[in-house]
Amino acid sequence: MSFPTSGPVFILPDGVTVSSAQANITNNRFVMITTGPSGTPNPVASGGVVNVSVTPVDSLGRALGYGWTALCGGLGSNGTFDNAALQTPIWTAPANLTGGPQDCMIQVTVSDGHGLSQKGSYTQTVSSVPHTLTITTGPNGTPNPVASGGAVNLSVTAVDSLGQALSYAWTALCGGLASNGSFDNAALQGPTWTAPANPAGGAKSCAIQVTVSDGQKPNQSAMYTQIVNSSAAAAGGGCSSPGGDPGLLPLVLLAAAGLCRRSGLFGNARSRCGVPGHRYSKRGLFSQVVQAR
Repeated sequence: MSFPTSGPVFILPDGVTVSSAQANITNNRFVMITTGPSGTPNPVASGGVVNVSVTPVDSLGRALGYGWTALCGGLGSNGTFDNAALQTPIWTAPANLTGGPQDCMIQVTVSDGHGLSQKGSYTQTVSSVPHTLTITTGPNGTPNPVASGGAVNLSVTAVDSLGQALSYAWTALCGGLASNGSFDNAALQGPTWTAPANPAGGAKSCAIQVTVSDGQKPNQSAMYTQIVNSSAAAAGGGCSSPGGDPGLLPLVLLAAAGLCRRSGLFGNARSRCGVPGHRYSKRGLFSQVVQAR
């Protein structure tokens, strides 16, 4: 085995030719790196571990010391060694959130402790994490249901694997109502939506959708159903006992006492009942409308 020669040359007993291009030769003694440095795997995943190694020789057979360094100009850090003074340490790559592979220079300095040292380096490639955009929570709104014309606090949580800034676009579709309501700012992550008026006799549904974008990946969209209660329902009160006590007077008892009569109208319509000198109403206690005599 022989190496290209330039400058002063030293011949090892086994016939290996060493020049000053491969070794630090001083007074017929030298330190030479014969293999490496190198790392496995190469490339390595973002934040992954690399087994680095180097094989040196000292002409006098002395014990050698090692000093490893890393330089990753395109990344946020240079990674870490478990022990940079070992011959074969483990290097943990930094996170690569750039969207493409990045190169690091891994260098080792080998020294005999008596003034001789030799340096070697190699290029270690660090792959980027896959670029994903995911809606992790929501969208949702509070309160749900909301009163006719009421305000809803919207929210959504999305994660971009590269940590890029996200933009938001909210829309609403209320097919059974006169309008789709309004957003204070549809470009916010958590805007406020004002429901449209619902004068109908029953609750209506609106589809609230958000589209999230990082400017690169395909947009991600999700939606939920927001219920808008009827203003007619909100106008109904409680059927309280005579004298204004807060407790409800069961309509069954009122009917049994002959104070109320059924109209025969089935459904969720407004129920009414009466006591002599009083008129009270309660939505939803009966499946029938009960009107005062």
